[in-house]
Amino acid sequence: METKTHQEAPNQGKKKYNKGGRPKSQEPRTKRIDVRCSYFEQLALQSKADEVGLPLSEYLRRCGLDKLIPPALTEEELEVYKELKRYATNFVQIANFIKNKDQRLFAEIKYLVKVFNDELTYIKSKRYGKQSDSNQGQ
Repeated sequence: METKTHQEAPNQGKKKYNKGGRPKSQEPRTKRIDVRCSYFEQLALQSKADEVGLPLSEYLRRCGLDKLIPPALTEEELEVYKELKRYATNFVQIANFIKNKDQRLFAEIKYLVKVFNDELTYIKSKRYGKQSDSNQGQ
């Protein structure tokens, strides 16, 4: 009967693959600040955060750091954003379907997807982006 004296680690020799998900933040928010306020002050702050469509912590952070607090998207703007996102997804599916069949059409569809994604990024940056140079110092 042989006895094994050396056991191989279960992950040894295997490649590690990215599991996906949200990328790690360059500046993770690990510090917590507790703020005391009255019940009515809390309601007022929450109401203002809700008006602009931000969580209370993000609203207070932006107020305290003099960052841009954009107005909330209207129902119509939100619907247009969702529709644009659906179009981009559909065009990606079409592009993947014809990838090996018609390279010219594939290139045009990929260009359209880039245009859609650029617009979506622009909308996000306007909504959640940093304060522009013209607004700083006010």
